[in-house]
Amino acid sequence: MIVARETYVRQVKSWAFVLLLLSPFIFFGISLGIGYFIGHQEATNQRIAVITNDRELRQSLKKDKQLTLAYTKVAKADQALTAQKIAGYVVIDNQADQRLVATYQGVKTLNTELKQKLTTVLNQRQLALNYARVGLTVEEQKQLQQVPVFNEKIDSEYNNKETVKLLSVMILIILMYFILLNYSATTAQEIAAEKGTKIMEVIFSSIPAKTYFYGKILGLFGVIFTQVSIYLLGGGILYSFLPKLGEKFNWLKTNQSLITDVIQNLLSVSLLYVVLGVVLYTILSAFCGALVVRVEDSNKAVQPLMYLIMGGFFGVMALAAYPENIIVRVLSYVPFLSSFFMPLRLIDGSVGGGQVLISLSLLLMTIFLLANYIAKIYFGLILQNDDISLWRSFKKALTIK
Repeated sequence: MIVARETYVRQVKSWAFVLLLLSPFIFFGISLGIGYFIGHQEATNQRIAVITNDRELRQSLKKDKQLTLAYTKVAKADQALTAQKIAGYVVIDNQADQRLVATYQGVKTLNTELKQKLTTVLNQRQLALNYARVGLTVEEQKQLQQVPVFNEKIDSEYNNKETVKLLSVMILIILMYFILLNYSATTAQEIAAEKGTKIMEVIFSSIPAKTYFYGKILGLFGVIFTQVSIYLLGGGILYSFLPKLGEKFNWLKTNQSLITDVIQNLLSVSLLYVVLGVVLYTILSAFCGALVVRVEDSNKAVQPLMYLIMGGFFGVMALAAYPENIIVRVLSYVPFLSSFFMPLRLIDGSVGGGQVLISLSLLLMTIFLLANYIAKIYFGLILQNDDISLWRSFKKALTIK
């Protein structure tokens, strides 16, 4: 436990870890601040002024935040446009024949959505004026307003389920991918930094190399757990806080059911595969770091592992829509790739409990055998300090007892 604690404290107190931990929150905070500032500026500077004496039109348009009714004279609106206080203005005239004419003046084309809103309101008002001019009764007006009905029956539950599955897979795999990319290099460097030093001979004289190895791995797991826990806590706080910042984040409330389903998928056996995948690759990274003499060579040693991680990540991304594909089914049993591919099948619900048990057993057995084997030869790996190839370094380590 002393080795685990020392490894954990050294990693957590490093500036690299602090920056890695805080960078997503800093980036999100800056993005949020810039977005809020730009949004606030756009809310005031990008509005369209509507100039009309028609009370009914003013009543219909006053609630639209993209519009402003603050200007009643064209000259004032023109001055505001020149001063960039508004993006444009629409003058609505009611001509002698009761025909409404709208004229837009602005620095850029009126956006389609707003133009459609204005057109709809104008059509409704024009219709009311037409009815009044020809003297139609209320009942006659209702009859003329009848329109055909087009009904649609869409299985939204099916669409939501597919969206939930895809989101769940993406979040899990991306989370594991970035953890592995970061900590594979960190683990290799941590182990390589002690390679061939005299102090290690002293340490190994008082503590078994096997115990020391397990302590190092446990300490690194603690660092990973700390980072992920802080991200989850921060994400939970943001999830509860963001809807209070305004309408821009209302989608969190409207999609609450979907978010709940995604979280349920994440907190399942799939998460166990991610954890075991991190364990397996951390052990392999430690092995790679122990093969090199210089710390700067640790990145080269861990490159084959990086290729394997990237292969699993991009493979599952390409096949995310095909959980029943034969490639997915086969790779979900391969220990070094099952952490990527089995969650895809689990979330899709296309795999049985027996198959999951076989896959998990293979993965756990691989981790157990690999950890024990590396721990057994760790003494030789660390004390071997000749600057030779990785394969020769491994072979020579086996001869050191």
